[in-house]
Amino acid sequence: MSEAEHEDFNNDIVDNIWENDKLNRRHDAEFLQKFLVGRVKERENRGLHQSYVLNLDAGWGRGKTFFISRLAKQLRHFGYVVVEVDAWKDDHADDPMLPVISAIDTEISNFIKIEDPKTEKWEGVVRKGSYIALSVAKSAGMHWLKKFIGEGADELKGLISDVNFSETAKAAAKPIEDAIENSANEFLQEFRSRKNIVEEFKSSFSIFMKDKDCFTKKLPLFIVIDELDRCRPTFSISMLERIKHIFDVDGCVFIVSTNTDQLQKSIKAVYGDEFDSESYLSRFFDRTYRFKEPRIENFVKSLMIQYGVDADRFRIPPGYMLDNYISGGLVFYGLGLRDAAQCIDIIRSFVTMWDEELKIELSVLLPLAIAAQQGKLAAPLPKVPDMLTEIRNKNGAHTSEWTINFYNEKSSGDNLFRSFLGFLGKAPSESLNTNYARTHQNEWIREYLISEHNHFVQRRSRQEAKVARAWHYWDRIRNIGNIT
Repeated sequence: MSEAEHEDFNNDIVDNIWENDKLNRRHDAEFLQKFLVGRVKERENRGLHQSYVLNLDAGWGRGKTFFISRLAKQLRHFGYVVVEVDAWKDDHADDPMLPVISAIDTEISNFIKIEDPKTEKWEGVVRKGSYIALSVAKSAGMHWLKKFIGEGADELKGLISDVNFSETAKAAAKPIEDAIENSANEFLQEFRSRKNIVEEFKSSFSIFMKDKDCFTKKLPLFIVIDELDRCRPTFSISMLERIKHIFDVDGCVFIVSTNTDQLQKSIKAVYGDEFDSESYLSRFFDRTYRFKEPRIENFVKSLMIQYGVDADRFRIPPGYMLDNYISGGLVFYGLGLRDAAQCIDIIRSFVTMWDEELKIELSVLLPLAIAAQQGKLAAPLPKVPDMLTEIRNKNGAHTSEWTINFYNEKSSGDNLFRSFLGFLGKAPSESLNTNYARTHQNEWIREYLISEHNHFVQRRSRQEAKVARAWHYWDRIRNIGNIT
């Protein structure tokens, strides 16, 4: 039985770590901790190499960064050393090895006292790793310099053969050819030297971690890398190469958080559209772990927290909170998580632009945001309800659960939006006074329209108040669509 199986995940500290876990990722963390610790132990028992690289694959908005940070806290709670690397922040580095070495050094230095003899052992590991990173950067520069000189040298050689130089001119050209030959020999020596130092680094790193007097924490050492898919394609590729060939050390477990689809596109940007980026990536990972798709209600709640959207900015239909009204509408019109995330981003942008003291009418904004995300807002505003019906049919939505109770009068979010538009097609004097059916829903709409009308009359002019309302929402959302 592995060490992780003896660990108690049901305690107050772990509970606090996973507070605000809206996507229910705690169980994923418990599973992965047991799996990774157990897999390394299995390999040790079988006399196999004890390193492991896991790809944590999840799309945008699926809570990868939240998960990685909480998993790191959980692992530390159980006595493991965890190195956290934000690849996006380190994207400026010439080579990804230096940021990784620096992050490892920071963590391990936390439990090594300066006066301890084991400090010298660890500093030896760091020196070797730093030498590799610097030599790689140097070689990269020399490679391009060599390429440049080589092209020039070929031209010089052509001139030497095609033109009848004097003996003096040929003698002057000879040092250039000698320099190229010497450079080739230096590159060969540099390669051999770097290969040796890589093996020395891996060996000294492994020995250090297996020495109980030096590495006093539990093995394995976890190195978690986030945001790799956001980096420059060349940096992402280099990071994976370093993990595979340099940090392939017994007792090291890498958890690389990616949006794998996006990462594959980045690799194709370097090697071309025909390149098999999926097979290429599979070389670097022992396994890939994918989150289960979250319930849309949890997904919306998570994004609202992530974006810091203030529910007090909205006027929300009775019986609902901000997140469950939005999730109800998204389900009603048949949108998936990717579309849902884009709709919420439109709502977030609208809130950013909203500079009125008046609350935002969510029952108007949400359907317009959905129509915009689905590419149907080019139609005139009165046609939007028909576009929403088309969206619902296209997406195969059948639910009718987006129900609103107006004092025991049942309606729906879709019907409420249509009723709003019915009022807005009239002049303010009509819609605010007598020409409407006396239902609780219509009274609720009228209450908002009176507040809105008075607000705009007071703040602007009576003429502007006539064209505010949903037309104002419609126009602003169309402007948001121009932001790419």
